[in-house]
Amino acid sequence: MSEAIDGAGCSSAPFGLVILPLMRTSTQALLIALLLVGGNAVGCNGSRRPRTPDEAPASTAATTSESPAPEAKPEKPAAAEAAPSDTSGFDKDMADMVLERGRKQAVQCPTVVAATPTGEGEIEIVFDGPSGKIVDVVLGTTFAAGSADGQACLKNAFLGQIVTRFEGKKKVSYTLNVPAPPPPEKATKSPSAAEKGGKKK
Repeated sequence: MSEAIDGAGCSSAPFGLVILPLMRTSTQALLIALLLVGGNAVGCNGSRRPRTPDEAPASTAATTSESPAPEAKPEKPAAAEAAPSDTSGFDKDMADMVLERGRKQAVQCPTVVAATPTGEGEIEIVFDGPSGKIVDVVLGTTFAAGSADGQACLKNAFLGQIVTRFEGKKKVSYTLNVPAPPPPEKATKSPSAAEKGGKKK
């Protein structure tokens, strides 16, 4: 006896139908054949039962249940710290005092240096923090005229003045008024000898 097997592992012809002709005369053989046919059908149907959606493979269910991790947002860069002032510790009151001292010297320039520029105008004073000294003086357009020596005299009146030391450098605008020198006095004429003696009678 041979038995044909299909792709699912079930017989194409039930075993009971094969042995049935050999045992027709026996009622017991008929019952056995019916049992074999029923068992074969149940086995085939059980092996071919399709999966339900609830019986999806574990790997597929695990993949769908895992949600993608949220992307990490880049942190905002920390705000840059404010740079310290380049004039930290600058003493403005003391600076006003030394500028006034320089002004008093500058107004004397026209009386000692010929062709010193005069008038009222802005000048720029530069204080050096580490030394506390005035290291540069820039004259405005008001003082552009005049002699080089006169301009140097005005600058030197401020250069070297000292304040309390501080950090960095400080530029200060300052209004300078240099009055023109008074006109020279006329020489008085000395009286002659005749005038001294008076008229003779």
